[in-house]
Order: sequence, then C-alpha cells, then structure tokens
Amino acid sequence: MIVTKVVQARIIRATEGKRKTFRKQLMMVLSLFLLFGLTYGPMIIPSYYIFTVLNSFQ
Repeated sequence: MIVTKVVQARIIRATEGKRKTFRKQLMMVLSLFLLFGLTYGPMIIPSYYIFTVLNSFQ
C-alpha cells in the first residue's frame, strides 16, 4: 500500500512539472505572438504608443 502511494505521488509530481513547463512555453509563445502581431498590421500606431509608455518606465 505504501509503495502504491509513493508511485502515485511521483506520477502527480511529474504531471505537475510538465504542466508548469507547458504553461511557461505557452506564455512565451503567446507573448511573442502578441509582440509580432502588434508590430505589423492595423495596430501599428497603437503599438508605438504602448511601446513608448512602457519604455518610459525604464
């Protein structure tokens, strides 16, 4: 019984680690998508304003 609990705990930890990695990768892809999507297309002028405002915080 103890062995099964240990195995189940390891499986749960492995899936949580994969979820965290997947979330990080998803956020990275989403941020790049937004970055490239804003710099080209009809939202180019508002992206200049957003960049200027965010850059002023440096």
